[in-house]
Amino acid sequence: MKNKKFGVRLGGTLLAFLTFSALLLALTQTAQAEGLKRGISLGGAERLSLDDKELPKYVPGEVLVKFKKGVASKRALAALGALGAKSAKEALPNVYQVQISTPMTVEQAVQQYEQNPDVEYSEPNYLYYASGFTLPNDPDFGKLWGLHNTGQTLKSTVGTVDADVDAPEAWDITKGEQNTIIVAVIDSGALLTHPDLSGNLLSTGYDFVNNDSDPTDDNHHGTHVSGTIAATMNNSLGITGVNPNAKILPIKVLSAAGSGTNLMISNGIDYAVSHGAKIINASLGGAGFSQLNYDSINNAKNSGVLFVAAAGNEASDNTTSHKYPSDYELSNIISVAASDQNDSFATDFSNYGSTIVHVAAPGVNIYSTSIYSYQNNFDDETLGQLPTGWKQTGTNATWAVSSDGFFSSPYALTDSRGANYTNNTDSIIYYDTPIVYQNDPSDILTFSLYTEFGDAVDSINLVYSPDKITWMTLVSYTGAGAGAHNGTKTIDLVDTLKTNKSIYLGFRFISNGTTTGYGVDIDNLKFKGVSGGYEFLNGTSMATPHVAGLASLVWSYAPTLTYAQVKNIILNSVDKKASLTGKVSTGGRINATSALKLTPGLTVEKGNVDVRAGDNGYVEPEAGKSASILFHPNGAGTVEINIYTLSGGDPVYTTTIESVGTSQQTVTWDGRTNAGELVASGIYVLHIKGPGIDERKKIAVIK
Repeated sequence: MKNKKFGVRLGGTLLAFLTFSALLLALTQTAQAEGLKRGISLGGAERLSLDDKELPKYVPGEVLVKFKKGVASKRALAALGALGAKSAKEALPNVYQVQISTPMTVEQAVQQYEQNPDVEYSEPNYLYYASGFTLPNDPDFGKLWGLHNTGQTLKSTVGTVDADVDAPEAWDITKGEQNTIIVAVIDSGALLTHPDLSGNLLSTGYDFVNNDSDPTDDNHHGTHVSGTIAATMNNSLGITGVNPNAKILPIKVLSAAGSGTNLMISNGIDYAVSHGAKIINASLGGAGFSQLNYDSINNAKNSGVLFVAAAGNEASDNTTSHKYPSDYELSNIISVAASDQNDSFATDFSNYGSTIVHVAAPGVNIYSTSIYSYQNNFDDETLGQLPTGWKQTGTNATWAVSSDGFFSSPYALTDSRGANYTNNTDSIIYYDTPIVYQNDPSDILTFSLYTEFGDAVDSINLVYSPDKITWMTLVSYTGAGAGAHNGTKTIDLVDTLKTNKSIYLGFRFISNGTTTGYGVDIDNLKFKGVSGGYEFLNGTSMATPHVAGLASLVWSYAPTLTYAQVKNIILNSVDKKASLTGKVSTGGRINATSALKLTPGLTVEKGNVDVRAGDNGYVEPEAGKSASILFHPNGAGTVEINIYTLSGGDPVYTTTIESVGTSQQTVTWDGRTNAGELVASGIYVLHIKGPGIDERKKIAVIK
């Protein structure tokens, strides 16, 4: 079937029964005359990006022409030759692949061939590409094996390809942008100033430990959980969350030591419900059944809130050794166990239960946001070498990573690996990245220290320097004997940083000329600052936010679902794994893409959008002829309307409208920008996206 025909007036001349292809050509040429650039290059090198998608691209200098049934090949070839074809061959019955003559354009050729009464239709030889997905630009995305497992090695463990939740494939369907879902994280709070989190943290959080409105994290657990759910995507920083558009309501119910009472937890649950949370992430637990907590979760259920809870980290069977709140028999709870980089059950720590624990999610070597700007337990460093990013100087400097550690296994940092220290040593090891003052009252350094000096005047000193030349002592530790200084040290750096603005931190070991000894071990070094950083953690606490993030992704895409429907979608879309059989009731690990595909009634069908422009098929602003954009949404949510030139870039006009159901709605465009200025004549591209809609249409404008 040929293109529909319109009667149009262009430049004062009536062009009756002009095909749409010819209209496209005429208006494009007008636009070019006004300095607009065509986004489709005949040379094939130019690609037009509109909201990460492209206008059609085709083979340059080539068109396809289908002749009507009964037209002989000889007659068809003769007609093509008469119309200026360089060459032509019959590629399919009655379909000819035609090389056109220059300077004729593809559009001109299509329009010209369609004027022949023997031609059924003509079209460009369009190019198509393999479907795929684009990975975020967040630099540490490669560490998020739980979202996208390529078999990468993390913390000395080689992963298995596709042992993940298929997040990038899910993001091709939605990134949670349709509707904002609030996820309450009842935990140790969050680092409110973390640049990878702050944009998705609500300011209405609360601290039930200190009973104030500042839920700042002083433990690190809640910040890590929050990042897995909703760290910002494509900000060229750190990581991304499962739902990068979810909003986190940080509720502090755990202290700096990581503990809280059932009263604090119930207060947190009730607060989450009253402040609009659809999902509560509870990466916490204990052995005691609390009727108070049960009642709060039940009240949340009655308010339509989904409660996602960690199964626990005792490597035990929750069927016989209960862990609460995950084990309360309430229909709005999803209990989560942990899986590893190879889709195996995390047997070292994860609790399980063939009926009472529901699903597994990535919970081993999970990299996420942290309150710590820098931390190192030296366990991932190379034995016998300096730690990454550290340097040493001074007399008898023999600092190295050692397996002689007295703290976290397997490694620590020691002054003289494998031997006693040397007399008359004066050696310094320092981290070769400065710490910069940012007016942060939480600039705290903590580390584990073990000493064994042969002489009471030998010492290990925490030192700082503004220039790596002159070193000054912050704290000095002396005293003979084994374990004279053994434990965690906490140093407030606020005043030092405020005075010096930028410092290098290090350790200085000094011995005299008499007795020697083992020396020192330094471990578990952490610096907490305003911007925070990132860290690896293990636990069902880390698995749980993967599920909460997925729930928010599903719910944002289908906001009319109930908590029961969201739960069923997640449980019925898992990847079944033999290692999880008998460990969780579904026998599987969550899969975000499968969950979204299982979401009912959300197929985006073409044909939901119609554009009716003016009386004759175009927008004529000066004559008051506008475009009516008619669409049928598929449920409630935000519909985005963007209108672009063919060359792409920022839209010339943009607006949003809230859909309220499935009835037809209309938006009118009068050929003006948002500032009220008339656009130039030409062909424009409408992109309309919302619940059940993702479609592009062309709109012609003339003046």
